[in-house]
Amino acid sequence: RTYMHSMDYRDDLAFWHATKLAVPNSAKAHLNYSVMVGARGDLNTRLVESKVAMQLAPKWAMAHIYTGDTLCRLHRSKEAWPYYAKGFDLGPNDRSLISLALQCLFDEKTLTPHDAELRALAEKHPGSWIAYLAIDTLNNHVKNKGVDPKYRPRGYNEGPKD
Repeated sequence: RTYMHSMDYRDDLAFWHATKLAVPNSAKAHLNYSVMVGARGDLNTRLVESKVAMQLAPKWAMAHIYTGDTLCRLHRSKEAWPYYAKGFDLGPNDRSLISLALQCLFDEKTLTPHDAELRALAEKHPGSWIAYLAIDTLNNHVKNKGVDPKYRPRGYNEGPKD
């Protein structure tokens, strides 16, 4: 029986699916499930689940950034901006989340239209990662092809950076 039960969790997707069903008010369970389905290409489910996580934990920067990231990856970066902006404000020192968002905005060619808003966020949070990365990326995005590569987060299932 123990072995059979362990098969319920044969992979990370099955584990987080079962977890979100068992604990439906867990923002972490919904967000982690969204990441797992997104890593398998189901961005529409990722969007639904990340919005659930955001509703359950409205002050959690990661939920806002991941919702924005999903929209951005769906080539809806204009819709992504308010989620990114809220996430930056809630988590101005979440370096990997900020890098993820800035890189997607760059990739979708919607970074520079938010120049003024990013500079305002940098001013609002002096000495923070949003202050540093926003300004550095705005100033050097052409040379770096977005965020400075040393600050870019790894993708799901990627090994350590060299």
